[in-house]
Amino acid sequence: MNRDEFYHLLRASSRIIEEVRSQRGIDVERNPATLLVLGSQSILGSWHEDYLPESVTTSIEMDLAVLPSELDECCFDDPAQELADYVEGSIGEDSWFEDEFDIYAQAVDETTAVLPEGWKRRLVRVDGRDHGISSVVLCLDPYDLCAAKLARLAEKDRRYIAALVDGGDIRLDELRCRLNMVRDPRMTIALRAQAVDFIRALEHSRPTH
Repeated sequence: MNRDEFYHLLRASSRIIEEVRSQRGIDVERNPATLLVLGSQSILGSWHEDYLPESVTTSIEMDLAVLPSELDECCFDDPAQELADYVEGSIGEDSWFEDEFDIYAQAVDETTAVLPEGWKRRLVRVDGRDHGISSVVLCLDPYDLCAAKLARLAEKDRRYIAALVDGGDIRLDELRCRLNMVRDPRMTIALRAQAVDFIRALEHSRPTH
C-alpha cells in the first residue's frame, strides 16, 4: 500500500462513517468521527513509502477502528462496532472496492492490538483535509506498532520489524523500552521471553563498528 492508497482508503472510510453519523442526527462538520489505524499500514501515518523498506508496505489491508465520541454513544447502541462494520461491509475484503483498487479495510476494535502503556498519548495525527478526509485520523506511533508485533511474532511480524531495524527507522534500545511498557495480560511470560530473544537476535545480527 502506498501513501495515495492509504489516503484513498481513509477517504472512503470517512465518507461512509460520516454519512451514517449524519443520518443519526450528528453534526459531522462540527463533530467529526475519529478513526484509528492499527496494523502494519499505520506506519504510513508517520513515514512516506518512498522512505520505508519496500517489504513494510506490501499489505493491501488497513486495520481500522472507530473511537466513538459521547455523541456516538448516544446515537448508536455499539458505535465502535457498528460504524466499523459499515466500513467493512462497503469496502472490506472481497468487496467491489477491493476488486477495483486492490486494497481494502478490515474492521477491528481498539483493543485488538497488545500495546504499551500510554500508547494513546503517542498517537500520530494525520492531516487528511487536503485529501478529502473529514474525519480525524490517528495512527500508532511506530515503536508502539512494533511492540504490538512483538506480542505476536509471526514470521511476517519478524520480517516487518527486522526491515525497519535494518533500515535505521527503529532503534532496538527504544523498542526494548516499549516492550517493557506492555502490561497487557495477553503478553504472557512465554511471549515476552520470545520477544526479548528476538530483539537480542537482531542485535547480534547487526554489524558492529
